[in-house]
Amino acid sequence: MITRATDEIKQLVRQREVQAAINAVNTVQQGFRHDVIPYAKTYPLTGVDLVPLDLLIFHARQAIETIHNLLEERSDEGDGAAVLILYRNLHGVIQCKLTMDRWRHGLTLAVVTEAEHETTRLAQAWLHVYRGLRRMSDYFFSQGILHFHIGGGGRPELNTYSYNYKGKRQPVSGSNMAPVSEAFIKAREASRENVIPQEIWEWSRRSFDILKELQQIKLTLSA
Repeated sequence: MITRATDEIKQLVRQREVQAAINAVNTVQQGFRHDVIPYAKTYPLTGVDLVPLDLLIFHARQAIETIHNLLEERSDEGDGAAVLILYRNLHGVIQCKLTMDRWRHGLTLAVVTEAEHETTRLAQAWLHVYRGLRRMSDYFFSQGILHFHIGGGGRPELNTYSYNYKGKRQPVSGSNMAPVSEAFIKAREASRENVIPQEIWEWSRRSFDILKELQQIKLTLSA
């Protein structure tokens, strides 16, 4: 009972952490939409008018760092639902911040370099999404097969796989060795690959497309 209660408390804390990060992103986006865009479209922002913009940029930076940290943690836990919503919000807040950077400082080399840095981190965050969703599949759907090795030590070697169940490597020799067929291994590998929604693949490709665009702009500004 104590163990179950502890797990429930931990889960509640995790959910609140994710919700707090989402709320931070929503605050930045709402502030940008209501406090910056209407004025920026009317006249250039100068002087005291820049204060709300600088504050939103600061909060956007904080939200980005929080989400990066949470993405790695939730990926390690196999919390696929949290990983997806964090990844979507990371895309949104980065786009918002980079737009505000450009409005604040203009399309300068420093602004483009910052955009390139954040977009590179966004592309790297895809690895946490990929691993998190695969771990979720391992935890909640069926045995997780990465590889399975049978044989060696004088016995015939049938293949070069090893067997993982709920994220833990299982014995590959002795009486506790898990009897897993190669057909099951291939079926499990296929199901783990298909756990990634198509839209997530498209988002990951988009970050690389943006990187290419930024690199071209950077070359033009450096010329």
